[in-house]
Amino acid sequence: MLNNYKMGIYNKIDEIRRKPEHIRLRYVWVCVIISMALVLGIWALSLKSRQYEAQTAGQVAGQASIFDELQKQKDSLGQYQQEMGNIKGTLQQGLQSAQNQQSAQDQQNAPNQPSASSQEGFSGGGNPQNTNPVVDASSLLQ
Repeated sequence: MLNNYKMGIYNKIDEIRRKPEHIRLRYVWVCVIISMALVLGIWALSLKSRQYEAQTAGQVAGQASIFDELQKQKDSLGQYQQEMGNIKGTLQQGLQSAQNQQSAQDQQNAPNQPSASSQEGFSGGGNPQNTNPVVDASSLLQ
């Protein structure tokens, strides 16, 4: 059967050789078009394959870059928390020193001021200079 097929191709080639030139040119152009269609088809399939591979590789690379970005944000948040802790400590120290100064002033002013019992009969109430309540510094932090 293979020999019949081979002989059929050779016979067809001989038949085409005997035809006029304009007919042979038609056969050439038909063969060129079919060959180019096959080449372009294979090329298009390989492009799609490469595009799919690049897309999946890009997704993997994109995921890696997302993880890198998340790690950077985590580090940044850690630094932010540390800075906020430092600021809170500084504020607490400042408020503590302000409270200490206030209590030192109160202790210095206490011996100089007359007691409330001696002022009751005279003015009918407490010292009008110290009517402002003292604000607790720890309540300001919270």
